[in-house]
Amino acid sequence: MHGPSAPPPTSGIAEEVAAGWRRLAAGDAQAALELCGRLVAAHGERASVVALAAAAARGLGQPDAGGRLDERAAMLALNQGHRHGAAQDLRAALAAYRWGATLCPEQSFHYHFTGEALLALNRIAEAAAAFRSALRLRHDDVPAAFRLADTLVLLGLWQATAAAARRAVLLAPDHPIPHGLESLSAHALGRHAQALAALDRAARLAPERPAFTLHRGHVLRELGDVTGALAAFRAAAAGDPNRTEAYFNAALCMAALGRSPAGLPENGPYAEARLAEGRAAE
Repeated sequence: MHGPSAPPPTSGIAEEVAAGWRRLAAGDAQAALELCGRLVAAHGERASVVALAAAAARGLGQPDAGGRLDERAAMLALNQGHRHGAAQDLRAALAAYRWGATLCPEQSFHYHFTGEALLALNRIAEAAAAFRSALRLRHDDVPAAFRLADTLVLLGLWQATAAAARRAVLLAPDHPIPHGLESLSAHALGRHAQALAALDRAARLAPERPAFTLHRGHVLRELGDVTGALAAFRAAAAGDPNRTEAYFNAALCMAALGRSPAGLPENGPYAEARLAEGRAAE
């Protein structure tokens, strides 16, 4: 079922399209449809014109044609949103994506791109709602499942993140990211064993990503396994020599074990400085 055809948020031929909508409102669907034909011939296919044509077709008692035209208008709106996004006009992109969802509310990807635009605008809660809408329409939408879990992390809603991450794991068990997200939520909820198990799965799937090893170090240190945490932080530093957080946390572990952070490799001086800053702030 398609949504009601409606005028677009913006259009380069706005005045002529608006005149078409007035003709349609006055009951002259045929004149509105003929205007659409002339506009397409003069300007090419535009989402605003195709949406007007869809409404005119319905006004002439052609609902199937109206539905097909709505689908076409929604795809044109989607492409328009992509162009606005590429030009960094995020508000215009959001308006286009939302319009596509209005035209074809049963197509999940319109909500997904709406969520992406909202996320880029830092409207996090609205983005989460959009990704949920995408998943309601298509339960196996893996990208939407990933993005919902990501967004819930940003909101700090850890119970909801845990549920979203678990759903993502079930949809894509061979992808490391949902396992990493599951570990984040489990850690935040104090479920350390679950967090470590999820990190083990993530690390097996993506051994080249030191972020999982770094997170493992934090969990182990909270559990009091300072030696294990030190090993994890050292491994993370070896995997990414520019990851200063790994050196700094390794320095903290070495200090806790009564060992000098000066034993760390290249970024050891940086770690020592950060450690000194931490002591000064205590």
